[in-house]
Amino acid sequence: MKNALIVLGMQKAYFNKHTPYYIADSDDILRRINRLIKYYRESEKPIIFIRHQHKSDGSDLDSLTDSIEGTEFKEGTDSSRYAEGLDQKKEDIHLVKTRYDAFFNTDLQKIIEKEKLEEVVIVGFMANYCCYATAITAYNLGYKVKLISDAVSTPSLGDIGFGRQESKKLVNVVLTSVAYGLGEVMTVNGFMRIDQYQQ
Repeated sequence: MKNALIVLGMQKAYFNKHTPYYIADSDDILRRINRLIKYYRESEKPIIFIRHQHKSDGSDLDSLTDSIEGTEFKEGTDSSRYAEGLDQKKEDIHLVKTRYDAFFNTDLQKIIEKEKLEEVVIVGFMANYCCYATAITAYNLGYKVKLISDAVSTPSLGDIGFGRQESKKLVNVVLTSVAYGLGEVMTVNGFMRIDQYQQ
């Protein structure tokens, strides 16, 4: 089955302990994603890198964000750039999104159609927002979805009345939700074994 690797949100904000977006296992996730990128390059299959970023004037902010100031994903800020060590190249496909869903106001669907892809393989940050929202839209558009369980993560969420929600719990809820109703969930190693067999 012809598929593409969708790499979401591998940006410096998630690797910086001094931002509210810090993800404790970000370095481990990066290493696993780079393994998948290497596999895709060797297989000559498309890799699509997608960053979350807003214009410096704040004109494309979402309805919950009041000001661009202090936002980690403001255009031109270091925290919005790709994480150091991510195996991305200029000749790869690069998109910028302004919402959790990577299909919203981007060329992602056009690229998928042009490449005649049947399946998207999703990795990156944040599991419970960007990865999940993108998986839902991909499913709704009729594409097969694979979410790579050990190549997604998210920051923990503080207590706003429902108790603190740890990263691992949030990720597990997403993995379970996808596996039950949107697609397949598997590890990096499991995916590569299956994908090699299906080529």
